[in-house]
Amino acid sequence: MSLRTAVCRLAKLRCRLSRRCLLIDATTGFGQFDHHKPSTFIDHEAPSPSDVSASTSTTDDTIVSSTEQATIVAALEKQIATMKSLYRQRRADDIFQLMTAKWSPTVDSLVCYQLAMDLLFENGNHNEVAEVWRKFRFDSQAVSKVPYPRLMTILLAASCYKSNSTDSYKELLSLVEAMSASKVKIPARTLAFAAATAINQNDLDKALEVLELAKTELDQPNTVVQSLKVIVLSKLRRFDEAMGAINALLAIDQPAQSWSRGCVADGALDDFCTALKANSEFKLLSSFRFVQKAITASGRRVNKSIEQLLFVPIAVDHSAEDSGLLRQSSSDDDSLQLRSDKEETELSVEDAKVAAYKTALQKRIVKRILEHGPLQVENYRR
Repeated sequence: MSLRTAVCRLAKLRCRLSRRCLLIDATTGFGQFDHHKPSTFIDHEAPSPSDVSASTSTTDDTIVSSTEQATIVAALEKQIATMKSLYRQRRADDIFQLMTAKWSPTVDSLVCYQLAMDLLFENGNHNEVAEVWRKFRFDSQAVSKVPYPRLMTILLAASCYKSNSTDSYKELLSLVEAMSASKVKIPARTLAFAAATAINQNDLDKALEVLELAKTELDQPNTVVQSLKVIVLSKLRRFDEAMGAINALLAIDQPAQSWSRGCVADGALDDFCTALKANSEFKLLSSFRFVQKAITASGRRVNKSIEQLLFVPIAVDHSAEDSGLLRQSSSDDDSLQLRSDKEETELSVEDAKVAAYKTALQKRIVKRILEHGPLQVENYRR
């Protein structure tokens, strides 16, 4: 390659880089596009130029070139990378401030909302989890594509269960009713948390109503849902129905392949037995003893409490909305610990000075965004 050719290529590269700097803050990745140019939002962490072009339209005489589209995609990817870095450092306060800023959302990616809600839940900030959810529902444009993301509804339900207040209970019931009215399939874990919260609030009829919504497409019913149903029916003294729910497990032809389906928890059986004794249902108690032995012999009895079943790590499907998250390997952890794809492995050991520098840089980035907002840029016209 001749010297002249090399110089020409270098000049073109510098031109492209200068154009990109007009559109995005190269330091933080949080660029704010001019109000005359529509913003683009994504539902997963690997946006493609075709997705961006499909959702980006031109206004007036502004023309969005393919170069600008690629720049927007790079900006969105950098936003997600920054959020993942904060998540990895367990900096829940910074994530919460960024996600709930007064100006338009700094990050409007579904993955970022999921990471924020997960980290806040792990830290016990249950009210802040609900606030991030409301920010998503009312201020995010990603909600138009995925109105009720599976993982986020589960995290919200878990936070409401932990809060166990009247307001959180009402918010959780509103979520279930809205999803039911929208004909959206409600995750069994979300329904389980809603029913468990209703039991704690002594609203047994509503708990049973919520559990009836758990219509599974699988042959074997969900274990935690079935266990909660037995508990609620026992508290309502509807013993025949509770016995029928237990007997239904013995009628399943397929063997129990996993404790998560087609089984019943020890706690549910104990509550049922206690209720029978308290109400002098000795004839039914005798039948229950026989059924209990059959349940144990068939391997459909789970040695876990309801609390443990509720907080077993979530199995994440590799769908479009959940592509950035994977389940934890530990099955005994009693907290909802979701990890992103890259955070699943331990970080490589870095030099102490480099790690300290990166931490300081992150703090400066967050402080800049919170104080001044995203970078304002001018319209780029072809």
